[in-house]
Amino acid sequence: MGIARGKVVLKVGSCATGNREPRQVRKEAAVSEPSRVPQTNLSGANCSRSAWGRKSSGVLGDRFGRVKMLILGYTVAVATFIGFAVVPPDLVGYGALFALAGLFIAAEDTLEGAVAAELVEEQRRGLGFGVLATVNGIGDLASSIIIGFLWAFVGYAAGFLFAAIVAAAGTLLLVATRSLPSAAG
Repeated sequence: MGIARGKVVLKVGSCATGNREPRQVRKEAAVSEPSRVPQTNLSGANCSRSAWGRKSSGVLGDRFGRVKMLILGYTVAVATFIGFAVVPPDLVGYGALFALAGLFIAAEDTLEGAVAAELVEEQRRGLGFGVLATVNGIGDLASSIIIGFLWAFVGYAAGFLFAAIVAAAGTLLLVATRSLPSAAG
């Protein structure tokens, strides 16, 4: 249950910037300064890092602990969100941020289910995965609404800073679950 509570908080921040928002930032930058941020290069940086990162996240999770590596991935997400809020639109800066986004998405995709399986007793894992999927879905909806409003009425930086704050809170909740008797890693 601790992972589910942490997950709600985290998903409000991270789903909004998963595979969707960085593209919107890219479009925003492309509209304001079309010659400075080539869209295809940034998308490729995200996808290639994400594909490479999935295998690496699994291997590192097996070696160093899945919870520790998921916390590291979530921490990279927080840094990435802050980066998208403050880095001026240029190929090098956004390229690095898209690569980081690919890495944290890979860690999240690879390790969340494995960590959930470690935190839930075996006879309740089906329920645990169902709760995880439900919380992810609610987080997707909430993040789309909240960050969409922030983006539209305050600016994209406000959306990313809100995502960073909420993701940091979720990361701290995951850290707190490590002290629970059933938490592994």
